[in-house]
Amino acid sequence: MKRPSPFHPFLALAVLAAPACVTTKEEGDLMRRDLGALRDKVAQESDAAGERTSGIDRRLKDVEERLREMDQSQKQLDERNSRNKADFGAELQTLQSEFATLKGTLETKEYQLRERELQLGASQEQVRALESRIGELEKKVHDLEVKPAAVAAPAPAPAPVPAAPAPPPKPNFPAERQALYDFAKKAFDDGDPALAREGFEKFIKAFPKDKDLLDNAYFWAGETHYAQKAYDKAILSYQKVITDFPKSEKADAALFKMGLSFSALTYDDDARVFFEELLQKHPKSPLAKDAKAKLDELAKRKKAAPKPAPKPAPAKKK
Repeated sequence: MKRPSPFHPFLALAVLAAPACVTTKEEGDLMRRDLGALRDKVAQESDAAGERTSGIDRRLKDVEERLREMDQSQKQLDERNSRNKADFGAELQTLQSEFATLKGTLETKEYQLRERELQLGASQEQVRALESRIGELEKKVHDLEVKPAAVAAPAPAPAPVPAAPAPPPKPNFPAERQALYDFAKKAFDDGDPALAREGFEKFIKAFPKDKDLLDNAYFWAGETHYAQKAYDKAILSYQKVITDFPKSEKADAALFKMGLSFSALTYDDDARVFFEELLQKHPKSPLAKDAKAKLDELAKRKKAAPKPAPKPAPAKKK
């Protein structure tokens, strides 16, 4: 800001307005001193005014700078808010799409669950029927084992016969776990199902908590019964594998042989249940193809079976 001249205009007017008279030297010196003091004062005031003006200018510049900074910050904030709104809109759209997808998946799963519950109800009915049938088989086996021999009528004393040769000595079953299992398995492979069954039964009794071979022992015990066409007893052994060892490597084979055993006993409906369960639980089993063939065979047999004759109509009352 431009500094004002130290000679104030009012001072000039005062000089011109003074009376036109001659002054003394002392008065002239006094006037010069006053004039000098007045000039100094005016200069000081001018300097102070200049400093104040400079301070105001600096403050104005600071305020303008702060205003520019605030404008810039506001612009950045507006831009950030615009981006946030756009991002929020996109994210909201994505979430809505995911929600719709999840809702559709949930509805599908609920439908499948209801269908599975219906199938499970039907399967439970079949299981109860099979358990009842197995209970009947167990009773039958028990009755056959404990049924006393029929008392025959007294017969004439038989003629003396020569003494029979002494029976062969009983086999010496190994006591060690693996050796006993291998002994029984070898007897089965050698075509002696009776000896093999005795060995497997000893194994089951001696090692009831075995985690590696017990399921196999039950399965091969069932095989010894199946080999001798004792299908009802075979079913009981296979059932132990299915019930107690559902994750056994013999589970699929036990299901298949259960189906064969029921089919051999002419219980085709029961046999069908086990073939179907094998396909459902073990679709990649090597026996799956054989199970499908058996199901086709049972279907053809059912179709070819003669239908029961219709009941005669009740006679009309006269």
